[in-house]
Amino acid sequence: MENVLANFGTCNVNSPIDISGTRSLGKCVDKCDLTFKYNISSVNVTNRGDYLSIKYDDVSNSDAQVTFNTKKYKVTDLRIYSPSLHTYNGSQMPGEILIIHTPVNGGNQLFVSVPIMNSNSVNTGSTMISAILTHALANAPADGNESRLDNIKNFSLNSVVPKKTYYYYSGVNFLRQPCSAAVDIVCFLPYTANIGINTDLVDKLSFVIKPSNITPKPYTEGDTPRLYFNEEGSKTSDADGDDIVISCQPYDDTADPNETTDYVVDTDSSPLNPSEIFNSAWFQVIAGSLIFFLIIWLLNFKIGRASCRER
Repeated sequence: MENVLANFGTCNVNSPIDISGTRSLGKCVDKCDLTFKYNISSVNVTNRGDYLSIKYDDVSNSDAQVTFNTKKYKVTDLRIYSPSLHTYNGSQMPGEILIIHTPVNGGNQLFVSVPIMNSNSVNTGSTMISAILTHALANAPADGNESRLDNIKNFSLNSVVPKKTYYYYSGVNFLRQPCSAAVDIVCFLPYTANIGINTDLVDKLSFVIKPSNITPKPYTEGDTPRLYFNEEGSKTSDADGDDIVISCQPYDDTADPNETTDYVVDTDSSPLNPSEIFNSAWFQVIAGSLIFFLIIWLLNFKIGRASCRER
């Protein structure tokens, strides 16, 4: 990874940046390969004034299941900003999820950035983030408020981090200004991430957290971090795991807080594969039965016609 620190112990905070294909210097595969299978965590939301913080449950070093550039990482914090810290092709998004990873055996921290769009996306990641934001609006409306969200079961980041292409750059830890250490940053694009919250929730979020003072740095030749593209995309080590159960409570001042509606979001809803259907045992039994009855019908039909001729 490139060294973004200047000499004599000083550094230039040159991050975050604009994520754009026109700024990409080429492809990056081996040195920015991202593989994950996040552990299940409770959801404790804290309002930090300019972002929402979710403390991710700690795991042992041997259980760390996030790998970047062959190094193992654990999640230490999940932050939700509004609006986004990065821009995408020059445009700011309504929000950004910043997942902070700490290396198990030393090295740079890893930030994984997932933008939030203004849309009515119906997928597991969007549903979970919307539920977290709705809970924060009702239970952590002011700076310093903390609340535990118990109506999301089996919460993990497997449904939030896309298994898609992404951009990578090595910048400076912009969360600890004015000067801090180098950090590796993985950024997904808005339409790739497909995490969306509706307009009403976007508007209400602005009353709960204020915009941060972290803004994208203008492009400067020789100073802006080099941006690379990983076309193979992130991967999971195996299946995402159990279904995620959410007990929905709409954000409504007049609603009964004890009245909830439970539903299940399937995290493994892959489309049916025709070859798997044809090779399945039940399909072969049904097909064999149909062929058997067809043969019997043809034999009866031929015997009937032969009898008619003899008469």
